[in-house]
This record gives sequence, C-alpha cells and structure tokens, in this order.
Amino acid sequence: MDKANHRAPDLSAPDRSASDPRAGFTLIEIMVVVLLLGLVGQLVVGNMGRWIPESSLDSQVSQLRSWIDYLRSEAKVQGKPYSLELDLENHRTRLILPEEDKLVRTDDDTVASTIPMAWEDLEKWMKFDGHAFAGRPIITKGTVEITFDENGFTADQSTYLQFDEEGSELLWTLHINGLTGATSVVRNRTGERDIFRVATEADF
Repeated sequence: MDKANHRAPDLSAPDRSASDPRAGFTLIEIMVVVLLLGLVGQLVVGNMGRWIPESSLDSQVSQLRSWIDYLRSEAKVQGKPYSLELDLENHRTRLILPEEDKLVRTDDDTVASTIPMAWEDLEKWMKFDGHAFAGRPIITKGTVEITFDENGFTADQSTYLQFDEEGSELLWTLHINGLTGATSVVRNRTGERDIFRVATEADF
C-alpha cells in the first residue's frame, strides 16, 4: 500500500454520521408539523363558506332546486303528492313522501318499519329569511310545505335564503313556477326580497 496516499482519520473533524439536531427533522417534529397542517386545513375548510358567501348561497340554492326537481318528477310519475318541508326558524328541510313509499317490507311482504324522513340542516352560514306563496304575505315563522300534486303542479311561491353573518345583506330568492315547476334565482346584495310577479290577463 502506498503510504503517501494513506492518511490517518482526522479525529478533530465533526462526525456527520452522528446524531446532530441541525442535520434534519426528527420523527416527532415531522408528526407535530403534520398535525398542525391538519388542524389548519380543517379550519380553512370549515370556514370556506364564510370567505366565499356568494358561492355558498349558490350551492344551497342548487341543493334545494335538485330536491324540487326530484319531488316534482316523482309526483308526476307516481301520481301522488310529494312535498319538501321548510322549517323557517330552525333552518332545516325534510322530504315528505306518501306513506306507502316510506314502508319497508320483509321477504314475506309484511311491513317491517317505517323510515322517518329526518330533518336536514341547511349548509353552514345559511338561513331562511322567509317563504311566500304568490300574492300572499311573507311567512317567517313555523314550517311551510312545497307540495307537488299528482300532476306535478304546485303554487307559485318563493323561498328566501340569506347568508347568516352579522352585517351581511346577501339574500337569494328562489322562485318556483307552480305550473311548469321551473325554478329561477334572483341574487340581491342589499338584503331585498324579490317578490313573485303574479300573472294577469294582460300577460296572455
């Protein structure tokens, strides 16, 4: 072996293979960072609707429209009344189906139980600001039903949804045409309810 090329190890130099707190993160530190990122993520997602209120209102209105379309379609197909009930004070909704549609039958065709149609809260930051049947006063308390008869018809009516935060004036109006079942949305940023215009003879 060439002694000129062989050098003894320098014992004064730091050993990089040994544990060095400056060399990187420990497993515990990484776990703490991941936990903090998860908590921040939950906070962001939970308050997303607060930061983008108009999108939240659009999302809630879209959900109500989908239920209305479903109930009207079922009423026409099944030839029975179907309803969407609105709890204006507790800000929640539920479906009301014909009793025979809520029955669960066993293999021997005996009634086992009745499925309750549970209340479902509106999305976070959403609240009802009232409901009105065309030509009548606005209702702000209690419950109301949007009912489609066996032909899929209902009354002309409007549901008012508001962004639930102090100082917010965002208010969306969902109009329902009773004859066609068509829905339309009027977005108001100053807190004014849009009134359903009742058709008169002059419109025909």
